[in-house]
Amino acid sequence: MIQNYEYLFFTDFCPQEHRHRYQFIQDLQFGLDVSIVLLTYSPGNNCGNLHFMWKYDDSEPIETAFQKSIPVIENVKPLLPQYHTRAMRKSLWSKYGLVAASVKPAVLRTLYQDLAGDSSAASNLDEAEIDRRVQLILDMEPEDPNTLIDLRALNSSTERSKFNVFWEYCAQVLEESVGTAVDDRRHSEVVHLAQAISVRDFRDQVIRHCPEGTPIPSLEWVRLQFWPKSKQSMTSMHYTGRLNVKFMVQRRQWRKYHDDAHYAAAIFRYQREFSVKFHDWINFVCVDDKHKIKVGEPGNPLAAVERGRRVLVHSGATFEVSDHDFSKFSIIPSVILLVDLPADISGSWYHGQVNVTLKEGAFEPSSPHRHSAELANFLISHGAADKPILCLYSDGGPDHRLTYLSVKASLISLFLFLDLDYLIVARTAPQHSWRNPVERVMSTLNLGLQCVGLARHPGNERFESEVKDCNNMNQLRMKAQKHSTFREEALDSVAPVKAVLTEVFERLKLKEKNIRVSSAASEGELMAVWKSLVAIDSNCSEYSRLRKKSDLKHAPAFHKLLSHCTRERHYFFEVKKCGQETCTICKPLRLSKDIFEQIKPFPDPLLGSDGHYLSFSDIYGSQTSEQHRPTLKKRSCKQKTLPFHGKIQHVKNANITVECEECGMWRLVYARKKLTMAQQKTLMSALDGMSFSCGSPLQDLEVDHELKDTVFVRNMNCCDPIEILYYTAEYEPICIYCGQLEPFSNDSSYPQCDSCKDKPAISRK
Repeated sequence: MIQNYEYLFFTDFCPQEHRHRYQFIQDLQFGLDVSIVLLTYSPGNNCGNLHFMWKYDDSEPIETAFQKSIPVIENVKPLLPQYHTRAMRKSLWSKYGLVAASVKPAVLRTLYQDLAGDSSAASNLDEAEIDRRVQLILDMEPEDPNTLIDLRALNSSTERSKFNVFWEYCAQVLEESVGTAVDDRRHSEVVHLAQAISVRDFRDQVIRHCPEGTPIPSLEWVRLQFWPKSKQSMTSMHYTGRLNVKFMVQRRQWRKYHDDAHYAAAIFRYQREFSVKFHDWINFVCVDDKHKIKVGEPGNPLAAVERGRRVLVHSGATFEVSDHDFSKFSIIPSVILLVDLPADISGSWYHGQVNVTLKEGAFEPSSPHRHSAELANFLISHGAADKPILCLYSDGGPDHRLTYLSVKASLISLFLFLDLDYLIVARTAPQHSWRNPVERVMSTLNLGLQCVGLARHPGNERFESEVKDCNNMNQLRMKAQKHSTFREEALDSVAPVKAVLTEVFERLKLKEKNIRVSSAASEGELMAVWKSLVAIDSNCSEYSRLRKKSDLKHAPAFHKLLSHCTRERHYFFEVKKCGQETCTICKPLRLSKDIFEQIKPFPDPLLGSDGHYLSFSDIYGSQTSEQHRPTLKKRSCKQKTLPFHGKIQHVKNANITVECEECGMWRLVYARKKLTMAQQKTLMSALDGMSFSCGSPLQDLEVDHELKDTVFVRNMNCCDPIEILYYTAEYEPICIYCGQLEPFSNDSSYPQCDSCKDKPAISRK
């Protein structure tokens, strides 16, 4: 119901015929049972009158009603159109047209209408069409100023066909590309164009087909020839639809919090400030593995990415491609970003040279040793191995976990092979890989992968028969052990896939620098890097011998080097020469003595009195410890509870264990009720895609709500021993303190390995 002094615009409710409208308004004043104020506004220009009305309390004096009506009238005024005379407009044009003689009358006319609020109609149809085009340009707010030129070119009949030749070649490129695209949502009549990664890439391809001298439109004008993403949006009226193509953009990923996030971020800042301090002698490298790319079987291509953005979409055909339900082969892209160091910490850390190494998942798997060899090859080929200091930053995944002995051994072999004077390696907090600058490269790589479907090349009949019997990578590796040629045949089968990905990635750029692509390190290159460690300790001849702490007793020289040259923390690891000329462990320095003496132990973040971590300059050179790491301080006070009293039956209901990626300890999964085979399969599949660390709840898994409310893990820390129920459930015996296999044990206590035998025995009750 309309309140007092709330206006109503009722012109639209009046009869159209002039006499009937007049009589309607006259009768309205006597036909209502409330008192009203009627406001009639005559704008002139043969537009007719505008009528407003509002009611007032007839118990009030008429003077009060008029006084309260003044604010209502003020609210109505902005809604009233203004119509200016030709003389008023001519005065503006004659005044400002002399200042900017090149400005067209249509632009001045639109400027006058916007600033003065003039609603006058155009004098003729031609003027109305010109005004519409000028307004279209202003409404678009284009990023590319060349768009204005493209649109203005359409005004003259001689320029109207300026880009016709280019559009014809666009159509040819589209026709050639249709039917070669991939999409993971194939339930509509669209096909994604596999030949163009972006609008720029599409235009570049068309330019290569065009004759020399063909007029080329701007990127923005090419984009406006596509179909709009949404036909209902206001921006859709700017698109011409000349090209039967859509351009879509992907969504960003979700981020999760961790208690050590601020602490690890402080370490990353210290590492960057250290790099700026030794700018002339240091390489700053960020590394990470992109999610594996699944490869389909011959004749059955798989989309290179499971979800993401659609690129260029043709609307006149259909295409089908297999889902990601199953694949036997995969390609793992390992990404290296050699950062162009800025002059200070406030500069950009996302510029530099990118290198992508393509590896087959079964026979060229990612490992700490392989990462070190491929990084060494990249630095040497890029001419960057001459710098004696290396800063390395990663997300701390299994291949970069700085607490693992295998990772430390690989980093030391890299240190020795490149003859570095100092190596500092840091990592992000768990679930915070997005902080790694190399993650910016992943979105660029995704740009190319959106439009690719992959299937390996068929091998000979015997090879295909053997592959048919395999269902996973382990079975493929077992086949390779039985048949000496199987590995090489498998690599030859996926070689064309690598060639396709190489061609796609090399077309991409990061900050105007082309991305480089290299092949996986060969066995000879792997051994060349590892031999630098074997030269220190011949007992390290096999890489697999350095897996756990107990292996150090078999490599005394390596153990001595580890104690002499390295310093370990949870979030960073450093290797440094001692600088003594008489040292039999370290090689001679490459840095000058005065520069080397400025390198101090890398600092641990320390909290200041204001609750923030101290700056790098305040603590560099002082003795620090991990005492301010949040997860370290919470170990003694963290509760280990379940929403129910955990018993052996709850463990058997799930019959699943999950390994912490931080400490390698196995944690039990508890279930309120016995899981079905389908639920177990769903849960195990979800756990495979989760980066689990001690204390992470299973409620973050992408499973249905019923399963989320059924399964749980205890809220534990990485320092906590294996749960007693693990042994009650009769799982494989492992050390209760570190989770290592083949532990030393007796009947009266729970298993302990040789490395943990000095710790208190936990007796069986």
